[in-house]
Amino acid sequence: MTRCVGDDWSHDFPVEDSVQAYCEEHGVRLVWKDPPAEASVPDAAAEPAT
Repeated sequence: MTRCVGDDWSHDFPVEDSVQAYCEEHGVRLVWKDPPAEASVPDAAAEPAT
């Protein structure tokens, strides 16, 4: 579980799924983002060097 954290407190986010974590009490929302496909490093074994 992801934690909602403040200066002197923390607790698990009450709502968490594969897209986001949300804490209604503190108004905090985290949205998961995959890196863009072009940012991935190609597998060196997949393409032989020329």
